[in-house]
Amino acid sequence: MKWKILSTQIQYTEFLKQMQQYAIDVAEQMQEETIFLLEHQHVYTAPVFSATTTRHNGIPCVTTDRGGKITYHGPGQRVIYPIIDLLKRQMNIKCYIFALQKWVIDTLSKLGIDACNHKDNIGIWVKQNLTEYKIASIGLRVKKGVVYHGCAVNVRNDLTYFKHIAACGEDSTRCVSCLSLGINISLHEFDSALLQTFNNFEQTL
Repeated sequence: MKWKILSTQIQYTEFLKQMQQYAIDVAEQMQEETIFLLEHQHVYTAPVFSATTTRHNGIPCVTTDRGGKITYHGPGQRVIYPIIDLLKRQMNIKCYIFALQKWVIDTLSKLGIDACNHKDNIGIWVKQNLTEYKIASIGLRVKKGVVYHGCAVNVRNDLTYFKHIAACGEDSTRCVSCLSLGINISLHEFDSALLQTFNNFEQTL
């Protein structure tokens, strides 16, 4: 399995087309399974926007083919896009989601953040004073047995952009980041923690 870490901020629409084609190539065994780590330029994405909605509070709105609801991506957020052949691995999407969530939870634990799954919602959460705050969202698509899209982790991004939306259908005031929790790390440092916990994720696939 390959890793590709993109060092510049990537426009969402540009990468979406590349990712869709890459997933087809993996299904046809023209590319090997790959994990992309990147940082998007400011964007709101959702499976459905009205035909007249192209910008929201000055931020582009882009229709996407992942599952889930509206969310925000932007600088300081680490987006993890594993493109994995579930059909070849004889793995169902439910087990894959559990493995992906556990990988991110293990990574956050290594950084000193006690995160967990939510009993009713997909994503990664942090409990504080009996309230659950979302630190990472997950949205996926499976085509020809290959899963793509992935997980967006709030590392050091500006959380105010979530206030203009109900991120993934949730109360946007309940979003947190590593930085807002007192963990001041760079995306490079977050990537290092991801790499350190990757073996356990790979072994569950």
